[in-house]
Amino acid sequence: MALLIGGVLVGGLVALRAWGIAEVERALTAQGFQWTDRQDAPLAVRWLDLSGPRGTADRLAVRAGWPVSVTLQAPELDLQSWSGSRPAGGGESLIPVSIWVEDLTVRWGDRTLLTGLSGPLRPKIALAGPGGTLGLETLPDGSQKGTITATLDLDLPEIRGRAEVSVRAAGTVVAEVRIPDAVLSHPLLAESPLPAQPVTLVVDWQPSTNAISVAGTIGQVRFTAAGTAELGLRTVALDIEVAPTSLASVVGIFGGAIPEAEGARLGGSLGLVARVEGPPWSVDPEPTAEDLSAVGVLPQGFRSRMVQWQAQDANGYPTVRQIGPSHPGWTPLGAAGHMPAAVVAAEDGAFHTHPGYDLGAIREALAQARAGERLRGGSTLTQQLAKNLFLTDERTLARKLRELLYALELERSLPKPALLALYLNVVEFGPGIHGLRAAADAYFLKRPAGLNLQEAAWLAGILPGPRSAHARARAGKARRARMKTVLDRMAARGAITEAQRDRAKAAPLRFVLE
Repeated sequence: MALLIGGVLVGGLVALRAWGIAEVERALTAQGFQWTDRQDAPLAVRWLDLSGPRGTADRLAVRAGWPVSVTLQAPELDLQSWSGSRPAGGGESLIPVSIWVEDLTVRWGDRTLLTGLSGPLRPKIALAGPGGTLGLETLPDGSQKGTITATLDLDLPEIRGRAEVSVRAAGTVVAEVRIPDAVLSHPLLAESPLPAQPVTLVVDWQPSTNAISVAGTIGQVRFTAAGTAELGLRTVALDIEVAPTSLASVVGIFGGAIPEAEGARLGGSLGLVARVEGPPWSVDPEPTAEDLSAVGVLPQGFRSRMVQWQAQDANGYPTVRQIGPSHPGWTPLGAAGHMPAAVVAAEDGAFHTHPGYDLGAIREALAQARAGERLRGGSTLTQQLAKNLFLTDERTLARKLRELLYALELERSLPKPALLALYLNVVEFGPGIHGLRAAADAYFLKRPAGLNLQEAAWLAGILPGPRSAHARARAGKARRARMKTVLDRMAARGAITEAQRDRAKAAPLRFVLE
């Protein structure tokens, strides 16, 4: 009888062991896992070198007992592969099972998020390691609550720094990120990385509806966003608001990239509201500004009778030039003929009324900027004058802010006629051709006052690209379309009559270029 009972027990254990192995392998297969080898022992089974679509592991060990003990060694989990999908279910075990993980690595694609996590995976997940924690528990109502805390060393193209991250998920996903010394870098911001500064971000996301809200800070600049976003940012629709922030705080984000701010007195505030959708990405921005001012930006002695600046010669090499009312090459506004009206119509229709900047033009420039592209346009005549006198052709937000500071003080220091006269005497009209007097002589062998309407409109029209326009004119391929647009604008503003415009459009355009 004893032998019979013993035989039944041994047979039952063998059958139970075989059933358990089959159950484990069924669950692994359901998750898409494969393994290179299985090692069998009387009270333990090991699966080696596991790999699947969502991760890998060196070893999975199952030991007999009550409950059954399962240990997973050196697994790697790729969170990115779980985006937008749920793992296939393997069913509930009829036998109590405890699962322990050792040295877990959590990744997002090629980026490692957490390493060295160890702890139980069942009956609840409670993992901890040197870089953070990962937990998941079932609440009394049957729902699940997950938590992740981590300290990550970010080394991305756009941001670097040590980030403290906390994620809570229980129906709603709430993520908090704090980077005490974030280094931001992007071609739209500046040519070199910005100085380290605190960055915070709080994201509240509803997986069932994709509704999302965001609140964050960069330095002393606060912003919020609300809308919808799918996991993985496959589709995004957000209304973003940057709260009105002091000009000094905005400029402060850029540090040494805006050297003019050191020692200057800056006043007023900047803000922004924008609609962002994509992909494909589109941006509808609306910048705001109030009471902007800048004092102490212009170089000492700027308002003397002679202005000196660095320009480019005919071959593109830097050269120092001088101009002023006492210079023999100076053209007073009263001797500039049609050019003042033509330049205002071509480049800055609001010149006589704006405070040095034009929010509408800035809006258009921001709307046209795309990821990886540089800012183009958006400058008033005063800002263009500032760029010609003090700045380079760098197309970044840092340079636009430097341009703005100079423009604010130029407007405070000089009346509009003086600004326009200085612009006309400084601006480049072609390779080595600086100022209106040189341009009228080089292209038409005339004095500025002797330029006819179409000649003035053509010169004003080439300002966005004077060197290429000069090359086309020398080759006998000068374009007239932009000239006609300038004439239309002059007529619309009442600077000339429609009859004058029509005659100028019809008249031939002759150059005297060699």
